[in-house]
Amino acid sequence: EVSEATDDHGNEIQGDAQDRRLSSGGTEGSGLPDVPHHGELTYTLYVSTLAPLAEQSVLIAALIMIFVYIFILLEVIHRTLVAIFGSMVALFFFFIMHNGHTESISTLMLHMEWSTLGLLFGMMLMVGELSHTGVFEWCAVRLLVASKGSFNRLMILLCSLVALSSAFLDNVTTMLLIAPVTIDMCNILGVDPR
Repeated sequence: EVSEATDDHGNEIQGDAQDRRLSSGGTEGSGLPDVPHHGELTYTLYVSTLAPLAEQSVLIAALIMIFVYIFILLEVIHRTLVAIFGSMVALFFFFIMHNGHTESISTLMLHMEWSTLGLLFGMMLMVGELSHTGVFEWCAVRLLVASKGSFNRLMILLCSLVALSSAFLDNVTTMLLIAPVTIDMCNILGVDPR
């Protein structure tokens, strides 16, 4: 049995109908549906030339990150403003490197690690709310009492707490939970936590 069909462009295609059924998964007497093979995998490849500055993109990104960290450590400007300014400078260089062409916001949003951002946001909310309850001060006092005034014992206890926490939680979560305890211990001892 020979049948005629047309493809997506209107060109006539001749072929054996049984061959088409076999290639699409259907066979005679198999009970499987005879599905015609329509699908083609198509993709679009965009090619763009980058500015010569793009060759130094890693160096530029490293410098932006270093300057952001320096300004955050110096506390000249609030760290939120420093982070926003750093991201704007990075986007400016991204714009220059792509000769004034940028990706859409929806494409840029696809590059974000939403699971990591969600974890950080949730943990920051939890730490912020737990700090109002006094649980971090309680942990700090318990560690100070258990150390019996010995700095070495206090360091061992604090490292043990970090090791135990990071065995069950990831590093970022452990840092967000242990940092307030350490800062509260420094405040109780009258030591600058920096």
